[in-house]
Amino acid sequence: MDFKFVFSSMNEYNYIGEKTALKVSIIKVFKISGDYITLSQFLKEESIISSGGQAKWYLKDNPVVLNGKKEDRRGKKLYPGDELEIAEQKYEFR
Repeated sequence: MDFKFVFSSMNEYNYIGEKTALKVSIIKVFKISGDYITLSQFLKEESIISSGGQAKWYLKDNPVVLNGKKEDRRGKKLYPGDELEIAEQKYEFR
């Protein structure tokens, strides 16, 4: 797994009350072997769930955003170029 750092400017305060100018986001780059991977396969691969049967319940209780839209279908196919956000972690598929 590769990582990509994204810097964006914003007005936030750090833990000691000083104003900060940059926010750093780490995007994990996930390489797909084959044409696609399903959302449930991805959740298993990343050890977010331990079995495919847990995907339905995980997606019901936890927000998942795919390319800017909420996604709750465990069989949804993820392709290179897709961007996914789960539990405040961002993933980019290649």
